[in-house]
Parts: sequence; structure tokens; C-alpha cells
Amino acid sequence: MLKFSIGTENKKLHKLENKINKKIYSFSIPAGKTCPFAALCKSQAIETPEGLRIKDGPKCRFRCYAASMEALYTPVYYRNKHNLMELRKYKTVGGVEKLIEESIPNDCEVIRLHVSGDFFNEKYFVAWRNVAKKHPNIIIYGYTKAIGYLVKYPKLPNFRLTASYGGNLDYLNLTNHKLKSCTVVMNEAEAKQRGLPIDKDDTSCYNDDNKSFAIIIHGTQPAKNKKRKVEYAVV
Repeated sequence: MLKFSIGTENKKLHKLENKINKKIYSFSIPAGKTCPFAALCKSQAIETPEGLRIKDGPKCRFRCYAASMEALYTPVYYRNKHNLMELRKYKTVGGVEKLIEESIPNDCEVIRLHVSGDFFNEKYFVAWRNVAKKHPNIIIYGYTKAIGYLVKYPKLPNFRLTASYGGNLDYLNLTNHKLKSCTVVMNEAEAKQRGLPIDKDDTSCYNDDNKSFAIIIHGTQPAKNKKRKVEYAVV
């Protein structure tokens, strides 16, 4: 079975849960290792003889917050690793879909998908989309750099995905499509300059609309990157 986390374990999700009065669970898989389209934010927690350590990708300009949390908190790392191992046992969309359905808590009303991780292949994306289609009473939302899948598949009202900039497929949204997107900024002044509202409690990501927004960069950053201007999003 897959392991979900309750919304109250995450301060941001707890705020949203109180605002929308719905039971929220989150689901995650390892950051970096499951993010094939990430670039500027690609980082991952790795196992070493000395314990868990953070490893930045070759194009990393700002470190993934989720990867930092995995490196810092061992239970988080191994929970996410467990989920990925379970998912990889199934070779078909139907198998992955069935596993997800059987693992969703009975009282779940909202799923914050991929606090850590992303859609690592199309089969996995389609499985989650099928689950959303079969369970219109459950709202599934989150961020993704797998923009190609957002372009390829029609949107569902309860499968709410925000395009996250900073990956290899940014050009799809920038040149051909107008998807809802998120940009990470250094501060409120930069968000104002870009004309973007700041999301502080996941409300903008959760809402079923096409209004793009910003979040302020957070988490431990590589020393060489602390003063570097953020141009695109990483969430």
C-alpha cells in the first residue's frame, strides 16, 4: 500500500484545510529522482555511509525544498522511497491506478499531489488522471514540470495541476499554451514587478482557475546561489 500524509502535518496544508473545510491528504515520492523534466531546481537526497545528504543537479540554480526536507528528515525520505518502490512493482496503467485507489484514505476529500516528486513517466500521469476521473468527489491538485502531459491531455475539473517553471519543457507553456503557472521569486517586490499575486497557503494552486501566481523562494540554498535572481519557478 502507498503511504499518504494527513494535511495537519504540513503548516501550509493545514491552513488550506481550515479555509476550505475539507479533509486533505498529501502524497509524495522522492524529489529529484522522479523529476525527469526538472533542471534549475533539480536536487535529491542520497544515501551515504554518513547518512542522508543533499546532491544538486548539474543545472541547479536554486535547491529543491522537498529534497532538503528528505535529507533532513529520515522518516520522510524512507516514506517517499517506499511509495516509489510500490509504484514500480506495477507495469501497467491499470495496475498503478488500482494501487492508488486502494491506498487513498476513506475520509479523503482533497489530495495534495507531490509535495515531493513529480510525474516520472506518462503511465504514472495517466494512472492519476484516471483516478481523478473515476472519483470526481476527490480534488487532486499540485505542481508539475511535466508540462507536455498538461498539453496532451484535456483538463479535468478535479485534477488541478499548475505548470512549474524551471524545467526542460518551459518552452511549451511560454510559446504555445497559456497554462496556469507558478513562478518562484526572491521577495514580494519581485512578485509585484511581475504582476503576480503571492500564494502563501496553497490556495492559488488549489483553486480551479487559470490565474498564474508566485511563491517566495524558501529553504536552504547553495551558498553560491543565495544572491542569484530567480527567473522561473521551482516548487
